[in-house]
Amino acid sequence: MTSKGNISLSKKFYGVNKALEILDEEFNEFGLKSINYKEFFNYYNRYFYSPLDEVFHNYVLAESIKMAYPEGYVHPKRTELIGLTRQLIKIIEQIDSIEKFLFFIPNRSIVMPFLSTPIDASLDPGSKIQEGENVYMIQSAKKRRITNYQTYLNIKSRLTKGNPKTNGEFVNQIHQDTLLAIPNGPDINNISDLNISNFRVNIYPQTIENYYLNLNNQQVYEEASLTFINEIINREIKPNISKPSIDQGSEESVD
Repeated sequence: MTSKGNISLSKKFYGVNKALEILDEEFNEFGLKSINYKEFFNYYNRYFYSPLDEVFHNYVLAESIKMAYPEGYVHPKRTELIGLTRQLIKIIEQIDSIEKFLFFIPNRSIVMPFLSTPIDASLDPGSKIQEGENVYMIQSAKKRRITNYQTYLNIKSRLTKGNPKTNGEFVNQIHQDTLLAIPNGPDINNISDLNISNFRVNIYPQTIENYYLNLNNQQVYEEASLTFINEIINREIKPNISKPSIDQGSEESVD
């Protein structure tokens, strides 16, 4: 059994000045050697198929893309696809903007159901409308309900400018079944609602947002940028998108 004893340890400390005198400042065996890009790719190509970590390859690729394409890389075919998709959206929109027609009732006609059968010419449609009877304007093969009497008078004044007509001459009475067979369009609450485009009438009851979201669900504009879609939506939501060819006239008011 060995005897226990104290072991004396000592450590020598050098100050900054003394250390500079003793240490070899030229020691660089473990220093990193800087290489140029040619040397780097020579090594990279030489050991490309060696069992290097896949993370390293991904890192080199990611960093290279950042330097070559600071704003992000987009494949030329992807750019072409986005451009073609935008053209497709515009074509679909143009098709859905075409004015449609009923073969028996012209657009911009005012219609309401028969007040009597057979028609009694002595009955004034205006009084019935004032009492709340439904009356409609035809636009792009859809019937748009005129929601109040004042708006009806304003529309009548505009459509009959220079050619005054009685209510009986202005309003076309049609059979209730015929009226029900005509698809509904957006209501006309005031005279400015006449400015709603045929496009918005044709896609009704869809809103502008739902219309383009439905296209998205059909993958019609997959890959198209959201910025482009938002530009379309903002443009279509603005009033006075396209005005129908209706003469402007003074608006008649209710006494």
